[in-house]
Amino acid sequence: MSMSRAMPLLLLGACWSPLSPAQSCPATSEPFASAPAAVAAAPVTAAPTSQPAPPVATAPADDSAQPAAGTSQPAQAVDAKAQALLEQLEASGRRYKSLRSDVAYHVLMKQLGDTELRKGYVAYLHPQGDQPGMFRVHFDTLKLGDGLDCKEVVDYAFDGHYFVMAKHRIKEMTFVQVTAEGQKAQPMKLGEGPFPLPFGQEVTEVLRRFQAYTDGATQQGPPGTGYLRLTPRPESAEESSFVQLEMWVDPQTHLPARIISEDPSRNVTTVDFINLQTDPELPDDAFRLKRGQFGWGWQYHTRRLEEMDGLEP
Repeated sequence: MSMSRAMPLLLLGACWSPLSPAQSCPATSEPFASAPAAVAAAPVTAAPTSQPAPPVATAPADDSAQPAAGTSQPAQAVDAKAQALLEQLEASGRRYKSLRSDVAYHVLMKQLGDTELRKGYVAYLHPQGDQPGMFRVHFDTLKLGDGLDCKEVVDYAFDGHYFVMAKHRIKEMTFVQVTAEGQKAQPMKLGEGPFPLPFGQEVTEVLRRFQAYTDGATQQGPPGTGYLRLTPRPESAEESSFVQLEMWVDPQTHLPARIISEDPSRNVTTVDFINLQTDPELPDDAFRLKRGQFGWGWQYHTRRLEEMDGLEP
């Protein structure tokens, strides 16, 4: 199965807002439209141990400093700050078993000059033993450009086997099987999952696929946070959903406070994590959306694992 980039499909519809009873929204992108394929393409695998991790690199001063083609390249200096941040992120995965945070999810579509802002929450349960990793993303509102907030409720949930999308405005719920019996997926794996929450991933695995830097920030991050920038290595570029990912890591929790990613189509997504809770009690049904859960009048669709290729754009 080929890797599906997390590019949204266009969605046409209207949304209601308590601020303006007759408000309608023009065409919007749908977050995580290709998420089922992305999740399915991220099976849990052991990090390679036969080769040492590539060194963490700092950005060169200019292109003229690069050696000519065909000449041997000197080893790049290790960025101790980047190494430390990656180790903190890895350790946080062992320390915290569950997370919940309010989120502001902003997308800048450079080619169209449009923006959208969704607000809601994300919850994540780290895999433990036979229990797979799970996540839930819930959006309440949508704001297009300089417009007012609209009520636009959308739910996404992954329980380790099925990815479920619930679109409340049109009352449609879709169940997509993304793992076979006995198989596990790593839904937040960097560059593959639909909603990167990069904690708990081994430093060796991250550096095998990405170059890591601590300079080149595109904006000022939250006060007191550490900065980390990742770009895919050439051999991993085709499998990555982003061309650059920036993280501002909280010094207390060692978890991202802000993530900014740019995809190959130059869409820039900024995710701010607000009121982050570590190790909250999360019931199992928080990650499972069910038929009839939101009342009457809904339509339901189910797609099996063998039909996954049909979701590829």
